[in-house]
Amino acid sequence: NESITREEIAAILSRLSKEYDKDSTYIDKNFKFKDIESTSWSIEYIAYVNENKILTGYSDGTFRPRESITRGEFATALARYEKLEYEGKKSTFKDVKGRWFEEYIAALEEQGYVKGREDGIYNPDAKVTRAEVCVMLNRILGRELDRLSINKLEKEEVNKFKDLEKYRWYYLDVIEATTDHLKNVHE
Repeated sequence: NESITREEIAAILSRLSKEYDKDSTYIDKNFKFKDIESTSWSIEYIAYVNENKILTGYSDGTFRPRESITRGEFATALARYEKLEYEGKKSTFKDVKGRWFEEYIAALEEQGYVKGREDGIYNPDAKVTRAEVCVMLNRILGRELDRLSINKLEKEEVNKFKDLEKYRWYYLDVIEATTDHLKNVHE
């Protein structure tokens, strides 16, 4: 339930991208963020997502790599990553109507990638949690556990994390996202 940073999201989306080449450099003369050091572990990932307009910086010339990303920003990055058609779309979430990210959230909503809360809100200004990132990425990647996998998981110990409790709503999504597509579960 901890938040995730903008640079961590840049790394995740870069690594998931079929076009990303870890042996290439994405830093060019136009890459200038005053808050990113040239020795930063995430600089290539940030350069890639910025170049591809998946996740960009702010008007003050910063990227804010260590800042937590909001649900609205993350939804925007996901819609851009997926290259969804978003122009003119309207969200059903009452707390995103008329805001800069409404079309992106609406596009994800239309695909079934995001779901709001029971009270009809999306809570776009909240920090997105690591669990929420797992769930949304699993939906986009089409990764889900089938009944056979769940039965097998109940018999085996596949949880590598001390702080991941089996009763949490996101348990299976985290397991799915961190278990190499569960190739061993089906054997």
